[in-house]
Amino acid sequence: MAVSSHAFSEQATTDADGTIRFFALAADIVAHGAAGTSNDIAARNSVNYIVCACLTSSAGKNRRMDELKKLTPDNLVTLCERVETLCPGAIAGLTICDQQHTRIERALFPSLPASFAAAITDVPLEPSEFGSCVKAIARREVITCSDIENSRFFDPQWRQVCLDHGLQAIQSRPIFVHGKPRGTFVLAFKEVRRESDWDAALMMFAADAAGEALLI
Repeated sequence: MAVSSHAFSEQATTDADGTIRFFALAADIVAHGAAGTSNDIAARNSVNYIVCACLTSSAGKNRRMDELKKLTPDNLVTLCERVETLCPGAIAGLTICDQQHTRIERALFPSLPASFAAAITDVPLEPSEFGSCVKAIARREVITCSDIENSRFFDPQWRQVCLDHGLQAIQSRPIFVHGKPRGTFVLAFKEVRRESDWDAALMMFAADAAGEALLI
C-alpha cells in the first residue's frame, strides 16, 4: 500500500557576500508499506519533487515571489540571467515554437552572440533529429548532448553552429503551455559534461517558469 501526503517548505542560506538565497520546495511524499510497520515511512519513503523554485534575492523573501510574478515573454532574459547566476559557467537560453508547432519561431540566448539565435530561428520541427531543441519538442522529453563535437545523433549543421559558438555540451528541456510543448529551456556549457552534471531541479523550475510566462 502507498500512502501519500503533500509537503511544502522554504529554506534560506546566506552566501559569502551576504546574498540571501531562498529555496521553495513542494513535494509529494509517498510512503510504501503499511503504516505502523517497521519498514514504512522511515525506511522506504520516496519523494517526488513537483516544484523546486530557486531564485537569488538580496532584498528578502517577498522579492523572490515578486520577480517570478513579473516574468513575462518580454523579460525572459531575466530568467536566463538568474539561472546562469545559480549555475556558474553555464549558458542559458530558450527557444519558442510557433502556434502551429511547425518551426522554431524565436530563440533567446542573452550570453551568446546574436548569430547563434539567428541560426536556429525558423528551423522546422521536422525532421526531429536536427538538434537538441527540435528533438526535445518532438519527443516531449529532456534531450542531452554531453559531447557535441563527437556526437553523431544530430544534424552536422547544428553541431557546427554550436561548436562555432564555443558550445561543447547542451541540454534542452521542453516548455509546456496548456499541456503542449511550446519550446525549450536550454543550458549549455563550453566543455564536455556528464549528463548528471545538469541540475534537474533547476532546469525543471526554469522550464516551468518560462511556461508560466508564455501564458501571460
